[in-house]
Amino acid sequence: IGKLMEEYILDIQKAVGLTVGLVWMPYAAFKKQFWPGTQKMLAKTRSWDYGIHAEVSIPAVAKKLLDRSPKPTAWLTTDDFLRPANEEAVAATLEAGIACVSLPRKEAVAANLSALYFSEEAWPLPWAWHRGLAASVPLGATASLKAPQMELLKAVAFAASHLDLPAKQTGFPLQAALYDARSTLKAAEVSIGVLPPSAPETKLAFSPGVSTKTLTGLEEKAKIFKANDHIIYAEDFFDVPTFQAIKEETQRLWRSTDIEANCNLDGKNRLGGYIMDLITQNSSLYRLIYGNDPFRQWVSAVNAEGPMWPSDFPIELREYGMDSKGMGCHPDLQMYKVPRKDLEFAFTVDNDSRCNVTFWDAAGKLHTVQTKPNSLMMVGVNAATHCVSPTEGGSRSILKFIYVGDYRKSNEFWHYTSNECDDANPNRQMLDDRRAQRLREVRSAEL
Repeated sequence: IGKLMEEYILDIQKAVGLTVGLVWMPYAAFKKQFWPGTQKMLAKTRSWDYGIHAEVSIPAVAKKLLDRSPKPTAWLTTDDFLRPANEEAVAATLEAGIACVSLPRKEAVAANLSALYFSEEAWPLPWAWHRGLAASVPLGATASLKAPQMELLKAVAFAASHLDLPAKQTGFPLQAALYDARSTLKAAEVSIGVLPPSAPETKLAFSPGVSTKTLTGLEEKAKIFKANDHIIYAEDFFDVPTFQAIKEETQRLWRSTDIEANCNLDGKNRLGGYIMDLITQNSSLYRLIYGNDPFRQWVSAVNAEGPMWPSDFPIELREYGMDSKGMGCHPDLQMYKVPRKDLEFAFTVDNDSRCNVTFWDAAGKLHTVQTKPNSLMMVGVNAATHCVSPTEGGSRSILKFIYVGDYRKSNEFWHYTSNECDDANPNRQMLDDRRAQRLREVRSAEL
């Protein structure tokens, strides 16, 4: 098979009269019976690099497939809105120094299906770049691109060709276009004014965690959670460095455009929206909360229904302002298929109000809690009815998010995949006002 591939590649180069920089090799070439011949061919001096074209959904299988000598430059995998590449497999591949390239399915299929859930403005290239994958563009597809898309594509091409690559990445010219897609996209967006220039990220000096108190008495906490009709309140939840990082990040978010206004909020009683900080950064709440394994272990132990994982629904930042009347009594809505593996969380970042949360336990007893900063409330869906009282002059800010043990969706989930409203939406207006106010406060403090 190695000899046949070698002859085929030479014939292709002669036929098209073009230099071949990268050859995608099929999964079959790496099977046990064919690998020795493939390896022998790849060990020869050649003017092109090779990548592996295979759809792999299990990280361990991806690692085994890509762990080759000579090492592949890239992995080409099926990846579109409705069938994204496995995140753990992508992360493991990038960590090994191998680029991941996104390959959407046939346009007619992907476009027709994704149109059911995404706006016409959705464009898969930035979506791939933001997740660390290189993107692929079919020949001739650029003719249908809109001006802003074409401008970004040109900027990405320029940024890719001017990357300052580490010495270990300079084997083939093509690697410049594949190496570190996130950095390439960010450089391109800065060059055309989509993003402001920023200082390089510094690594956190800690791993996100929870307090020692949080991880004690987990069996007893699981009993309390069940007796309360699947609700539990815990104070001093995250460890000091993690809570401090969460506070600083929420303050940054209020000043940023990384919050997408929740069109279902009225801006007065409840203000806020979904956190959309797609550029990877160490201070991201997705790292501090969704990437916090001690927290995940606590959730799994207290829920006692098997392993739990961060959901694929965005984290939301909310504020109950000075004039907020709170929120009426309600059980939480089921968003995922299995009720006991669908948990909602309200983490209090700060609270200087008289706002209380009340709930009824399984025995019908009423509980009242004034949530403190760095406190967490975990609530099962279709379970404990709970209410939020008026703030009476102060304010309370929280983070809302979901953990699941089964990613299959309930019918209700799809009602929340559309979040479209214009500038007349009161919550969007109030969010813009809040952003301007926080920016003014920062500027005043700097004077």
